[in-house]
Order: sequence, then C-alpha cells, then structure tokens
Amino acid sequence: MASGESENIAEVVAEVEEDDNVFNPWSKTGWINPADIKAEVEQNPKYFKHVKINASAAAKMLEHARRGVIKGRKRSGMPIEICGLLVGKIRAETFVVYDSLPLPVEGTEAQVVANDERSLTLPFKTQEFFEKKGYNFIGWYHSHPFDLARNPHWFMSGIDCQSQTMYQAFNNQAWVAIVIDPIKSMYRKTLELGSFFCYPPEYNPPENESCDGLVADLETIYDRWGHAYKRYYLLETDYFMSNHVLNTLAPIFDDWKNSFLPALERPETQGRHKVATLRTLSSTLESSEKGFKSNRKNLDTGMIESRRYNHKISAVECRCRAYAHIIKGLIFNADLGQDGTCTQAENFTTMEQ
Repeated sequence: MASGESENIAEVVAEVEEDDNVFNPWSKTGWINPADIKAEVEQNPKYFKHVKINASAAAKMLEHARRGVIKGRKRSGMPIEICGLLVGKIRAETFVVYDSLPLPVEGTEAQVVANDERSLTLPFKTQEFFEKKGYNFIGWYHSHPFDLARNPHWFMSGIDCQSQTMYQAFNNQAWVAIVIDPIKSMYRKTLELGSFFCYPPEYNPPENESCDGLVADLETIYDRWGHAYKRYYLLETDYFMSNHVLNTLAPIFDDWKNSFLPALERPETQGRHKVATLRTLSSTLESSEKGFKSNRKNLDTGMIESRRYNHKISAVECRCRAYAHIIKGLIFNADLGQDGTCTQAENFTTMEQ
C-alpha cells in the first residue's frame, strides 16, 4: 500500500471517530466504563436502545444453538437449550458484541443444568484474556429451540427475566440478553434472534404496550412476547463486519460467482439453447445404449461432451470446497483487533465440546 493511500485511510478513520453519529466498532474513543452505566439506567429505564453484533460472533452463537438441537434430538428426541456469554464494549445507548463464549450448559424449557465445573470456571479463566484486549463480559445468550410456530421464539420467559434482572444488578446494569430461535433460523435460513434489556423492578411500563413499543391487545402480546412482557423491552439489533474480513471475502465471492455463473446460470436469451444442448446429449447417450451401430460416432461425441462437463463441475466443486475452508477459518479462528489486523487467537470452539 502506498504511503499516500495509507494517509488517506487514516484521515477517514479519524473523521469517523470524531463523528458521534457514525458507528465505528474499531474506534479507540467514545467507550463507556461499565461501572458508570448504573446511574444512566436509574435516570432512564430505557437507556439502552441498540445492540451491534460482530458477524462472526453471530455465526458462532447460531452454530452453538444448532448443535444443541441436533445433540438433543439424537439423545432423547428433544432439542437442548444452550447458553453462553457475550464479549464486547459499551458506548452511548449501545452494546457492541465482538465475540461470544459458549458455555457447557444444557437445559430444557423447564430447567437448566449448569453443574459442570467448566461452566463455573471457564469465564474466570478467559476473562483475563479478554480484558487485555479491552473487552468485558457484557451479556449472555441462550436458545429457545421450541417447536416451529407462526411466531419466532425469541422472547424472554419469566425465568429469563429473573436471571437477567439478577445479572443486571450484579453488573451495574451493564448486561444484555440475546435469545436465539435455532429451529426457526434453520427453517427460514436466516438468523432469528432478539436482544433484550429488563426494566428495574420498581418500573411499570404503560398498559398494553408490547416489548417492541407497539400497543396491542393482551392476547396478541402474550402470544408473541410471553406473560413476562411487562418486565423487559426489545433493543434494535444490527450486525457489522471488519473491513479486513469484508475485503478478504469479497474477491472470494466474486471468483465463486465467476466460476458458477457461466456453467449454471441460464439467462432468458440462452436458456432454451442450454436446455436443448442437454436434451441432445441425453438423447444421444440413450439411443447409443440401445445398440444402434449407426450412432457409434454420436456415442463417442456424447461421452466426450459428458466428460468435459464432468471435468468442469469437478473443478468448480474443488474450488468451492477450498473457499469454504478459508471462510470457516476467517470466521471462527480469526481475532480481529481494533487496528483491523487479523491475528491467530485462541480457538473457543473447543469449549463447546
């Protein structure tokens, strides 16, 4: 990179850091000490409004929840609820989640089992590692792997609210809860989760106001947000990705598209030609297999064409498998620092075993 280009980038970063209206997760300024949050929440029960989640942390949480579903169904037919901690920082009205720490905790809709020694000692063992990088534990996440229904299951139950209220009090209100619906996520092929914060015990929200701030009848609110809806509210959730990962993945996806599109895309102007080519190849092979000697030459041509197509498909498949390997490595094994560099860090996926 030329020196002039690096100076321009530095100027842009400086401008972003100075602009309070622009969210920059890699800024070195503007962060709030968790110990100072309590006074803000006491003045405004709805002080927190946003949650920003690193895309890699979101992927880890969803994968953890998905494995709980698969493990539970294999063992007893019922999915397992999972749990973990959120690692990040806090700025004005916003929780910023950079990473997640899966815990060896299992549960069902009625109870949670956390009697494993690792679930009690793991946070303390990893806390020093995160604090050296300027991060703290700022919340927890868990899954609601209930049956597939019309409404997603990311909401807070009465037990969840009790736990969250206790965690908030213990951490000076600097604590957020995220609930994931893995079954709905797998069905819709998108990330179904919600971020929540509990009201102080003495606060009473307006009647018939749901967790998302809308006014509705009680039956509708109960159906979507549960019977504990008056004890918590929904935060706006967004996702971010470092420029390093974005710039690294972009060429890979571009090459992936260039590899697949010529062979598999069927534009309207060429669609019939492609279909006709495949039908001709199929009929040639079919008629040749019936023993028509006059089609001996067509058989050779058809086999040559099929071998050529097979070679192209195999080459594309090998390339995409290699890309998948690279992407998994970037998402799960990369530590993205504030300076945007990518260094190898501790792999926390082993903690989920």
